[in-house]
Amino acid sequence: MSKRGAAMALFAKFVRPGHVRIAVTSNPQSNVYTSAYKGSGSRVVVVAVDNGTSSVTQQFTLQNNPSSGVSSWVTDGGRNLASQARINVSNGSFTAQLPAQSLPTFMTG
Repeated sequence: MSKRGAAMALFAKFVRPGHVRIAVTSNPQSNVYTSAYKGSGSRVVVVAVDNGTSSVTQQFTLQNNPSSGVSSWVTDGGRNLASQARINVSNGSFTAQLPAQSLPTFMTG
């Protein structure tokens, strides 16, 4: 699968019909871009892009969301939609390591 195909598959798999785009800080730090989508109930999908040449740590805050954790997947130079370890949410926030030149995705629920 091409990287473009993996990116399209990400949206087809996680950002489903009925999801609506919600406001986020679109460029929270240099070379990092984000978008987020709300589905039914408390389901939120956060899509990040790290265009940089090194890994970065990024904090995400989920407002009015009771989730205790997020599932995560990553597409990068060596992986396509690879499942990653679940990340705990504490007080509505979680911190994730974004690999260099990657497309990480996080989903509540």
